[in-house]
Amino acid sequence: MPHDQGSKHRNRPESPEPLFRRFESGERVYEEASLGQECYLIEKGEVGLFKSTNEGTALLATKISGDLFGEASLLSRETRTETAQALQPTDTTIILPQNIRATLSRLPAWFLTLFKILLNRLRTTDDHKRSCILADKQRGLVSLMLLLFQKHRYTHANYPALDYDLVVMDAFFVSHLKKKETAALINSLEHRKFIRLVTDPSGKKHICIKDHDALNLYR
Repeated sequence: MPHDQGSKHRNRPESPEPLFRRFESGERVYEEASLGQECYLIEKGEVGLFKSTNEGTALLATKISGDLFGEASLLSRETRTETAQALQPTDTTIILPQNIRATLSRLPAWFLTLFKILLNRLRTTDDHKRSCILADKQRGLVSLMLLLFQKHRYTHANYPALDYDLVVMDAFFVSHLKKKETAALINSLEHRKFIRLVTDPSGKKHICIKDHDALNLYR
């Protein structure tokens, strides 16, 4: 904490130096529904933003060097809407609410009110956007699977099936979905009982289609 330098400074908002922290691969920066007002600037590395759904955990977005995340909770005093996790060793600058308040304190009171209103609107818009993105990714993966089904289907465990690795590879090249995103979406489809994911004794994964008609209706 900064040393108290006299009464003339006591009413001035504290403005500590920004903090720097490294997160190792797999380490969580913060948890969904947790309290926290810091936001993070990525200096180097990559962070995934995950959200819990009824079908499991879904990867909403990835953030890379130069990106900011966690800003929706800044000054809002509301809980986090997603979990942030380092996807590789990641260096960050942590921006504290005190840093922002110290700057805003030099601006008119009406501007601070406007700033908070805009933050709340941004949060609402961001939540809606993320819900739409998640739904679009799921439908996009289903459409891709149905397209592959026409030429690459085979039978496994008495079900029509697709090669798991083929779906993951095509999802990356066609839809730009990373492996973890595709895996989360496939798990979601399995939870809905559209498909069944089966691993054979050799370790090879198969996506068995349990309800082809339902997949057609879902896309």
